[in-house]
Amino acid sequence: MDSPVSFSSLPPELVAKICSDTALDAKDLMALRLTSKVQGIHTSATKVFAERYFTDILLLWNKYSLETFVQISQHPIFGPSIRKIQLSCARYEENDFGESVQELIAQGHARCEFMQKIQLLSQRCDHDHEQFDPDRVNDLLDQAFGLLALSHNSFTLAASANEENSLGRSKVLGPQMGSKGWWADPYAALEYLLLAADRSSLKIQKIEIDVEADSSCELDGHSFVSNQWEDLEPLRSIEELTIDLWVTPALNIYEHDFGMVQSLLTLAVNLKTLHIRSNIFSNEHLDFGLLAEPVSRLPLEELHLTSLEMDRKIMTDMLKSLGPRLRRLKLSNCEISGSWQQILLCIQQHALQLDILQISGTRRLWMGKFKLYQGAERVRRGVARLLKVREDVLQDLDLYPQPEPQSDIED
Repeated sequence: MDSPVSFSSLPPELVAKICSDTALDAKDLMALRLTSKVQGIHTSATKVFAERYFTDILLLWNKYSLETFVQISQHPIFGPSIRKIQLSCARYEENDFGESVQELIAQGHARCEFMQKIQLLSQRCDHDHEQFDPDRVNDLLDQAFGLLALSHNSFTLAASANEENSLGRSKVLGPQMGSKGWWADPYAALEYLLLAADRSSLKIQKIEIDVEADSSCELDGHSFVSNQWEDLEPLRSIEELTIDLWVTPALNIYEHDFGMVQSLLTLAVNLKTLHIRSNIFSNEHLDFGLLAEPVSRLPLEELHLTSLEMDRKIMTDMLKSLGPRLRRLKLSNCEISGSWQQILLCIQQHALQLDILQISGTRRLWMGKFKLYQGAERVRRGVARLLKVREDVLQDLDLYPQPEPQSDIED
């Protein structure tokens, strides 16, 4: 009777396939990494582990998280697997500790859970003390970015209030946005990353400003991006940008957040893909008019607008400017002041290279809830069909389109 084949005696290709099985979780891969390095099991498991858990690095604003980031960047397999670096923009004001304790008491937690949260909040105050030492933050980022730059890979930089799966997340209390003491400063966090990338010559392809936080969260920091941004090579070289805009009752978004976004769009002169959206917890739509001009000057191939409000003329003027280059256009849950007919006609006449058109969440019954056309010919036919449906609906209602020039009366 033949003796059973041991795992370590399998061909390297089969070992690699087994290690890449999606049924294996982090504990399984860590166990495989402890097996003999001679048979290549350790190497195969380490590569898969790196691809699953170190492609995106989420950093907290403290010494432990940033020092761990340096160690990962030094690793011969983990470091080269990194493609995205996200820095938390959530901050806690330790002077509000007493009021935060009262909030936790009011929430009625069991004693053990309450004590655990108090301990984690206390550790947050201790850990986040590093935010007052910008030189140390810069030093750690420079060390990590310098190592990553050696790979010649392109990276995504992100500032986010979401700390799930961040390095050191279990050691501190996570953000309680909307509660006393918590606030966010996404542009300050992004500035640290951009300056470090510039100093290390790290190649940046994409930037994300992700502020999916409760609309009652306070936004703080720069009213406009600082003068240091003007000479940053990473901004001039990025090709993709995703921006969340906050709707905050206590914040004048037009002077604050929009000013920062306008500056950012003016400096990122080589953008090919742009996604601007208002935060997902808001029932309001943000006026896109203040951003349309800098967007119109960009060499965009893809534009995605979500939960924004825009005037028909502003939208058509922008599409005329972008039309010759635009390949993909997605409008999701946007409010149009004026005629959708004019926007569709503008797409038909000027966006001749468009091969993806997606429109969803409009309040026009004749447009339906969701439209997606893929392929240049299907886009042209789809737009023509929508215009025909609109005409038929108006005729059925004994309403006839008014001749140009048309006012901003909705269809």
